[in-house]
Amino acid sequence: MNRVRDLQTKIYEKINPAVRFSVTRYVFAIGVFVAIFAFGLISLLNLGVDLFPSVNFPFVVVSTVYPGASPSVIDQQVTQVIENAVSTQSGITDLNSTSSNGLSIVVMAFDGSIDQNSAANQVSSLVSAAARRLPQGIGSPVIQTFNPASIPIMQFGIAGAGASLGEIDDYVSNELTPLLERVPGVANIQVDGGPVRQFQVLLDPNRLQSYGLAPQQVVGAIAASAVDLPIGTINNHANALTFATENVPADLGKVAATLVDSSRGIRVGDVATVRDLPVSTSYARVNGKPVVLVSLHQTSTSNAVAVVDKVRALLKSTKMPTGYEVEFSNDTTASIRASLDSTYREILITAIVVALIVLLFLGKLNTAFSVILAVPIALAASPIIFNLMGFTLNLVSMLSMIVAIGIVVDDSIVVAENVERYRVMGFSQREAVLKGASEIFSAVVAATLSLLSVLIPVSFIGGIIGDFIKQFAMGLAAAVAFSLLEAVLFLTVRLAYTPESTRKLDWSDLSLSVRRLGECVKWALRAWRKPAGILVAVAAILALLVTKHPKLLPALLLYPLVIGLLRYLGIIFLSFFQALTTTLHGWTETGLEWVRDAYARSLVGLIERSVVILAATAGALVLIVVLLLPKISFSFAPKSDNGTMTINLAMHSGSTLESTNHATGSLEAFLLSQA
Repeated sequence: MNRVRDLQTKIYEKINPAVRFSVTRYVFAIGVFVAIFAFGLISLLNLGVDLFPSVNFPFVVVSTVYPGASPSVIDQQVTQVIENAVSTQSGITDLNSTSSNGLSIVVMAFDGSIDQNSAANQVSSLVSAAARRLPQGIGSPVIQTFNPASIPIMQFGIAGAGASLGEIDDYVSNELTPLLERVPGVANIQVDGGPVRQFQVLLDPNRLQSYGLAPQQVVGAIAASAVDLPIGTINNHANALTFATENVPADLGKVAATLVDSSRGIRVGDVATVRDLPVSTSYARVNGKPVVLVSLHQTSTSNAVAVVDKVRALLKSTKMPTGYEVEFSNDTTASIRASLDSTYREILITAIVVALIVLLFLGKLNTAFSVILAVPIALAASPIIFNLMGFTLNLVSMLSMIVAIGIVVDDSIVVAENVERYRVMGFSQREAVLKGASEIFSAVVAATLSLLSVLIPVSFIGGIIGDFIKQFAMGLAAAVAFSLLEAVLFLTVRLAYTPESTRKLDWSDLSLSVRRLGECVKWALRAWRKPAGILVAVAAILALLVTKHPKLLPALLLYPLVIGLLRYLGIIFLSFFQALTTTLHGWTETGLEWVRDAYARSLVGLIERSVVILAATAGALVLIVVLLLPKISFSFAPKSDNGTMTINLAMHSGSTLESTNHATGSLEAFLLSQA
């Protein structure tokens, strides 16, 4: 029996080498963890910001227009030809098609591991090879992929009082767009709502009849005159000379001078009137004002919020022509900002709640603050893994950090509680840390590995859902893994070398602290002449000189009084906070003891009726599975409101532009009145 006890004593008194190394080489341990925390902070600042993770949607759509064709003709001559061509493509999990009047749509769903851009390129090659089997007069098949990044992150309109849309369009295209393209993170700029230059040829029927010409001859002559073709290249040693035929009419005179009948010298101007008119192919309004709409697209790795902020700053600093104004219509980052602000608030609230719980249950400020510091240190690992894996800062990744707040302190609380137990037993501060941390080292490692054994395999789930879960699982796994290292290698350093009070302070100590003003002033008169005090004074003088406030230099005569007053206020605050913590900790311990005793008393009765309890539990589980589960609907994507509403107004085919504008303006006025 004595041998067993001796073996147990050796096992429990054995100091873990990792704990001993961190406590004895505390400078090295502090440097490592401070560097990791700084790296995590830098990674957090460099992360792109988005609402949801970047997801690969492996869908490719082939749409083909065949004007006037019936659905049966579309299905037989177009849809089936395209389906047969693309069905040989590997990786297709689902192939759907729709044939309607004049339109064929073929939708292909690919395996989640296949890149949609690569799949679209392969489908394009197959469709091009099958195009010769399609009927004459059909439009070219259009291959499209679904990419959420193609949605503009910001849209705004430029309106000008007294200026035409053509003038505004010229300003936006020639002056404003080049400035916006220089903003980091802007990938593409699309301009809509501006008129397009168009040559209109108004034929005179009487002249055509007198010359014996048909309208098709005029159209053919104008089309044939617009030539822009390469002729060839002449190579001479290292020199190459390329020839091309370019004859595209650029003004009214050239269009009017186009020959219709070269034998008789008849030109377009002889049988028609040519005019140059700006024609609007699209209309844009913002807040009821006709505008030239500018749509901004971001690069795949950029920070959407930062890009929009830079664009707004550029627009604010750009001097536009008189009367021009910017009307913002759609800012997708508004929902991102609102969601992230709410998430930041949740992180702060969660951290405060965790800190209060730690204070209530540990009862000592030194130990509680050491445990609370584990939260930001452990969370630093999540941005690092996000940066390395190309993730963004979004709702899913932020959710993983919120959940991690309540998990990463578990290991630290266990270590701190066991260290505190050895302190109560009379061990010195450093010895208590070595023994307490070593004793529960294996238990903490086992608990952390059990969490990682669930989180890491979950991150390998494929598909669209897997893209969401991967960021959550990897961010949480990184924080949990680093919390283990923080608890056994860095928390031990803080607990071993942070000064602590020899006893818990109560409200009587607060009254003693209030009477220490004179002591603090005497301390300040001695401290300001020491190297640290002199260094702070010199820094204050330099700060006043740099900020050009030399008149405040005489106020430095009050420097000893200021530092003494700050020390006095700090002592009062710590005394009050420790006294309050001691009181609340006592109430918490009393409540826990009452709950523990009540549980112990009720446990005796529960054990005596174990058969009844087990039967009732089994019946409740059966009831839940049979009756409740079929009525519960699960949805992975949370309900959200991005603050955007889209209304499509369909007018009949005979509507004039004026009636369309009137209807649109009336609808906009009604919506603005309801806002």
